[in-house]
Amino acid sequence: MTGGTGFIGRHLVRRLLGCGADITLLARPAHAQDLAAELSGKICVLPGALDDPATLGPVVAEANPQIIIHLGGYSDPARDLSRSEQAMTVNLMATMALAQAAMDAGVEAFVTTGTSEEYGHQAVPFHEDLPMKPLSPYSASKAAVTLWLGMLHDTHGFPAVMIRPFLCYGPGQTPPKLVPSAILAALAGQDFPMTSGQQTRELTYVDDLVDGLLTAALNPAARGRVLNLGSGQEHTALDIVERIFALSGSSGRPRPGTVTERASEMNRVLAETERAAKVLGWQATTQLETGLRETIGWARRHGDCPVPLIPEDF
Repeated sequence: MTGGTGFIGRHLVRRLLGCGADITLLARPAHAQDLAAELSGKICVLPGALDDPATLGPVVAEANPQIIIHLGGYSDPARDLSRSEQAMTVNLMATMALAQAAMDAGVEAFVTTGTSEEYGHQAVPFHEDLPMKPLSPYSASKAAVTLWLGMLHDTHGFPAVMIRPFLCYGPGQTPPKLVPSAILAALAGQDFPMTSGQQTRELTYVDDLVDGLLTAALNPAARGRVLNLGSGQEHTALDIVERIFALSGSSGRPRPGTVTERASEMNRVLAETERAAKVLGWQATTQLETGLRETIGWARRHGDCPVPLIPEDF
C-alpha cells in the first residue's frame, strides 16, 4: 500500500489486519524506520518516495505483492498552476513507475484512487462514461492517471482498477476538510465561518469506502473499470454543517456567507453509483446522521488525532 498512514489508509490497514492480510507499506525514507518500530513487525515498512519515482521499482520488487492499493499522492485541490509539476510528478509519474513495477511483479490487481473533481463542471449525477474536465493541477494529474492505466489495461491486460471516491469522512479525519473542521468548532462552542454553503456535496462514510476498495481489489470484474464509490445522497454544505452543530449540542453556530468561495467552485457533486452496484455488488449503507454521530463521538474522545494503525487489542 501507498498512503497507508493517511486518513483512508489507516482505516484500510486496520481492516486488512483484521482479515489476516500480510501488508507492506511504502513510507518516506525519513519516516520509514520510525514507522517500522511503531508497528513492531506487524506490518512490513519499506522506504520509498512518490516524489522520487525511481525509488519505487526496487520497493515493489522486494515486496513482491499480489495486490497493490495506491492511495498516496499529491492531493491539494488549489487552482495554482505553480503546483503543476509537483502534481504530475507525485501522481502521474509515480503511478507510472508503480504500474511498471507491478507489471514486472505480475500483480493480480492494481487499485488507484482518483477524484470526483475529474468530472469538473457537468450535470449531475456524474457517471463514469462522462468526459473528464479537471479543474486543477491535482485533478488533471488524476485524470492523466485514469487515461494511462486505462491504456495499460486495454493494450497490455494490466489489472488496473480506477476508483473515484467521492467526499469521504469519518473518525480520525483532520482539518482543513469540511466535516472535521466543523466538528472541532462545534465541540469548542465556536462559530463556524463558511461560504454560502449552497453548493452540494455527497459524503461517504469511511467504513463504506473501505468495503468498496476491498471489494474492488478482490473482484476480477473490476479490472479495467472506472468505478464511482459514493453514497449517491446529495446535501448542501450548509445542511451538513448545521447537522454537525445540532448533533454536537454546540453553543456555536454556522456563519454562512463569511468566507469567499474559491474560483471555479463545483456547485453540485453527486455520484451515479449504478456501476459499482452492478459490477461489485457494493453500495454505501451508512446514513449521514449515523456516520456524523460516530465521527463526533470519536472527536469528543480523541480530538483530531488520527486513527491508530494498530488496534489496541490486536
